[in-house]
Amino acid sequence: RPVRPAGLQQKPFAYPSDPVAAGTVARQERVEDLDLLTVAFSNGVLLNVKKTDFKEQQILVSARVGEGLLAFVGDDLITLGVAMNGLDGAGLDAHPEEEIRRLFAGRRVGLSAEVDADHFTLSGDTTPQDLLAQFELLAARLQHPGWREEGLQPFLKQLPLIQQFLKSSHLGPLLTDFLPEFLHNDYRIEVFDGLSALPPIEKMQTVRMADATPLLGPQLAMGALELTVVG
Repeated sequence: RPVRPAGLQQKPFAYPSDPVAAGTVARQERVEDLDLLTVAFSNGVLLNVKKTDFKEQQILVSARVGEGLLAFVGDDLITLGVAMNGLDGAGLDAHPEEEIRRLFAGRRVGLSAEVDADHFTLSGDTTPQDLLAQFELLAARLQHPGWREEGLQPFLKQLPLIQQFLKSSHLGPLLTDFLPEFLHNDYRIEVFDGLSALPPIEKMQTVRMADATPLLGPQLAMGALELTVVG
């Protein structure tokens, strides 16, 4: 039997769930017309569960947390917007993203992060067999994000290309000049066709994941949390 080299020994996932620390249910209610179960835990977490047969062996998991873009103004919006592009690849405090992929290899476990006007979303799809691992990863993403700079590098490398495109496109002046002036540099507002003002590329290039830690960390770790599980 082949032996894994010592340098590649796989350590266990650092954030397993603890049944002893499971939350207690404060109340639960079934919404009959939607065939939906809602559960409120004593720690304030809300859970919505809907059983469906749309796709066999698929469970959709979504976490809605925090206050989203409404909690930020000015240059903090630029920092947040850039950092969101690096959050998925920044790993966890105890695990780089590559190690997370190895830990969950062969299982359908993964999450992607987005930000909306009034909340952040972490979502993914899994299977009944991998549901516990998906929840463990979700809890770790909220409580122990990695903030590693390498997560942001792919996006930062695209910025010069985006800048070049804007210089040669009719959309450039609209996104970088007119809309910022018209919207008073409020990058949260979407106008026609979902377009919004684009921050200066030069400012976006200076953002680092460490800049987002004091902004985004409390939103994820302590923001109001609502989970939805469908499948």
